[in-house]
Parts: sequence; structure tokens; C-alpha cells
Amino acid sequence: MRTHHYLGLRLIVGQSLCYVALFQEQWVALRGWGAAALKCAPRDAWIGWSPALRFRRLHLRANDVRFLVLPEGRHPHVASRILALNGKRLSQDWERYYGHPILLGETFVDAARFRGTCYLAAGWVPLGQTLGFAKRAGVMWPMANGESL
Repeated sequence: MRTHHYLGLRLIVGQSLCYVALFQEQWVALRGWGAAALKCAPRDAWIGWSPALRFRRLHLRANDVRFLVLPEGRHPHVASRILALNGKRLSQDWERYYGHPILLGETFVDAARFRGTCYLAAGWVPLGQTLGFAKRAGVMWPMANGESL
């Protein structure tokens, strides 16, 4: 992450899980999940929960804080396949480690750098432009795991 990701390697805040994607015993991608953003207007409108309910259910959401396909892992469709497969197991893994499921995954795509095509192909839904944190505005992308919110 430190070498190849444009944001580098940082501690993930709050509860977190990290994954390594393998193909033929080779590392092809790295992924890190952490605490969801406390507030995000496009996501909050899409979910439709009251502010009090959003706060009580914050622990049921996770943020895809880092996703990196390593240079040696670049193959057609590998990014969307990893996103989809990891999304299917996230809630179960989270429950095993932290005692509760994840109902919604989110990520922020820097539209100045990326189009988010792999997220679309993996079934994620773009919700709109955010104000961003610090200098990074982006597009909010949620991934619901099929359970009702």
C-alpha cells in the first residue's frame, strides 16, 4: 500500500479488516475496511434513516478505505471480481471479529483520478458528489449486502 497506493498506508480508524486477494498463490490486490463516515449527505438521503437511527446504526456500515490492485495483479476484470467476492464475505467476517454484521459498505471515488468502473461492474451504486474531507471530494458509492436497511 505504501509503495503503490496514491494515498499511501495509514492506520485505519475504528474497527477494521484488511484483506489480501490471491491468484495462483500470488498477491494481486489489497483491501482495507474501516469505520464508516459519520455524515455523508448523499448516503444519508439514500438510506432514509432519521439522524438518531443513523447514529445508532453507524457500526453496521463500513468504509472501503483502501483498494489496490498490485501491478502484478492487473488482469482483465480482476478489480470488479475482487470487489464483488470480498463484498459477499465482509458481513460474515465482520460479525466473526466484532460480533455484528455489516449492512452497508461505502467508498469514495476520487472522480479526478478514477471513473469507478470496477465498482459499477461489481454492483455498487453511485449516489452523487460529496463535499469531501479536507481537499478530497468524491463520489459516494454504497454496496448493500441484500439485507433490508
